Amino acid sequence: MDSSQNPDKLSCVLIGVDTLLLECAERLLAADMGIQAILTDANRVRTWAEARGIEVRQASDLLAEDVAELQCDYLFSITWTRGLPVFLREMPRLAAINIQDSPLPRYAGPHGPAWALMAQDRHYGITWHLAEEELGAGEVLHQVPVEIEEGETSLSLNMKCFEAALQGFDKLLPDLAAGNMKYAAQESRGRTRFGLDQRPEHWGCLDWERRAPELEALVRALDYGPYANPFCMAKLVQEGKAVGVGGAIAEPASDDVKIGTILAASQDRGLVVACADGNLRLTSFQSLAGVALELDAVMEHLGLRVGQVLQAPHAGFLSGLSALLPDITHAELRWQQRLGACDALRLAYDRDQDVA
Repeated sequence: MDSSQNPDKLSCVLIGVDTLLLECAERLLAADMGIQAILTDANRVRTWAEARGIEVRQASDLLAEDVAELQCDYLFSITWTRGLPVFLREMPRLAAINIQDSPLPRYAGPHGPAWALMAQDRHYGITWHLAEEELGAGEVLHQVPVEIEEGETSLSLNMKCFEAALQGFDKLLPDLAAGNMKYAAQESRGRTRFGLDQRPEHWGCLDWERRAPELEALVRALDYGPYANPFCMAKLVQEGKAVGVGGAIAEPASDDVKIGTILAASQDRGLVVACADGNLRLTSFQSLAGVALELDAVMEHLGLRVGQVLQAPHAGFLSGLSALLPDITHAELRWQQRLGACDALRLAYDRDQDVA
């Protein structure tokens, strides 16, 4: 779409990787706002844009000279988990705008829904705001509240945030189309921020010394359902082996039972373990590669039995994980970008051949 053919038509550049970007882009086109280019690393977004004649450029490792000739009225950062460099923020004539899936000033940075669930919050929300170099900074344009219900997971809360973000964009769009932005400074009080390299304590390993409701909240916060988990997996660790935990329910405590005791193990009840201030019933499991596991397979793999007392993961093991976290998370993002940009390798022996 080339808005230069119509000088009165507002134009945009978008940067991001996910479905929310495509939904917002459809709304921009429906509002007769031109899209000059989309900056993305996602093949799905690239395919959508190319089918509509919209220019696409790689978003990772972007330099100022890569976009020097682009001009627009608005730049939208949508599902982009990093702050915008100054050359992108200065590109638009009117504003660079970001969607933050958190109720700023709380939970700035990525994975806000998961952090809120771990904190057992009940009130949440999304924020459209003016973009700054620091993710989650900048004046607020529009916020939409989201309530956290009992049993909420990262999957369900992210879906609520998705709908709230579109609702907020629909409210915002008429003012943007008229060039009439209204914004307010963020409150400095109560600001919290979690960086891209931060993960839950002990990298999601269950510690039976913690309260059962806290462990349930941790498991729900790390439950992304059938979608790829971009954050961390809750894990049951025993004797150097681990399985992922996909569901958990806190229950009342049993009397005179040592913390870590396996109280029950059955297909209908799951695996019930005594914790501080309650029991935790683990209801679903998966391998660390994300393959669903039956309880019998988990019991055999970890060598578990009813009545056994599970020990908390060794302190040295946990401190070692914590020390490695920053390096691993930075390398993880880089490898995701590199592997995501690769084409499938066709091997010579994979081709159909005539059989003599």
